[in-house]
Amino acid sequence: MKHKVYKNYTSILPSWQTILEDLELNLVEGSMVKHLDNLGFVTHRGERIPSVDILRRTIHALHPDKSECTAHIYISLLACSKTFGRHKDDTDVFFIQALGQTKWVIEENGEHEYILSPGDMIFIPKEHWHNPTPLSPRVGISIGFN
Repeated sequence: MKHKVYKNYTSILPSWQTILEDLELNLVEGSMVKHLDNLGFVTHRGERIPSVDILRRTIHALHPDKSECTAHIYISLLACSKTFGRHKDDTDVFFIQALGQTKWVIEENGEHEYILSPGDMIFIPKEHWHNPTPLSPRVGISIGFN
């Protein structure tokens, strides 16, 4: 499979207020929250946010043969917030830029660089190296299959 970018994929996006309220709820509950350096966070129950659940269900409907579909929220409160850096995943990933901007470098027959803005989506097939870098405070929604 090949990676693909969809510009202006959706306008169904959560607000900063909704994201921060959900982050606070996750922290208070002791839910799975990964804290990255420089005010970066990943939450693992994104489907609790109604707009995120709509996106999750829409993508899952395109692949009904796949197992459980999950949504993780990547939050960078600063442009210098850390990410997981260059890595590859063991599942296909659909990443939707909700707020701010992120630069993506995808390694597939050379390097491909993209800037995602709110509403844009990138599909990254499993086992493809990629490196996201926040360009501003940002929120991204990662939808994958377990």
